[in-house]
Amino acid sequence: MTITEPQSHQKAWAKAIAKPAQEFDLTPLPVLSGKIPEGLQGALYYNGPGKLEQGEQKVGHWFDGDGAILGVHFTEAGATATYRYVQTKGYSAEAAAGKFLYGNYGMTFPGTIWNYWQRLLTKKDPLKNTANTSVFALPDKLLALWEAGNPHALDLQTLATIGLDNLGELAPKQPYSAHPLQDPHTGEIYSIGIVDAPHR
Repeated sequence: MTITEPQSHQKAWAKAIAKPAQEFDLTPLPVLSGKIPEGLQGALYYNGPGKLEQGEQKVGHWFDGDGAILGVHFTEAGATATYRYVQTKGYSAEAAAGKFLYGNYGMTFPGTIWNYWQRLLTKKDPLKNTANTSVFALPDKLLALWEAGNPHALDLQTLATIGLDNLGELAPKQPYSAHPLQDPHTGEIYSIGIVDAPHR
């Protein structure tokens, strides 16, 4: 049985971002007012939950929405933008199934408790890496970050998903903070991650 809340009873955040945004390829942006500052060149990337439903089902919290990246590029010719969903394993599997397959921050695991335990025991992911929290641009790739798993690498220009990236150091499924910091003097990047381990 599916219970649908009337529009008037929806949470405020759900009303604000009710419809999934549509992806778009590199598109010139018109200047509607004022002008782009002279000499402004570079890129601005934004990450957030872009898809909050699957079929007739809606996520339990906006933290559960699939990550989508907006890239705005500034050149001498003007500004262009691209918008893409991060093609995580969970995003692709749920899109193909037309329903939620994972639990997460505001959602219980779909199906029976046995399915959840079976996933844990077989080392399949009971949670979906939504790649929806922030971004970090490196010289050769863009990282879409989530607090509880490896980052996803994307192409800096097209935003095409390359795949999970362990940055040469991370263990599979090792968390990598979605809020790394870079030392402005040395260029070193600092982040943290916590892994559950038995007490010794």
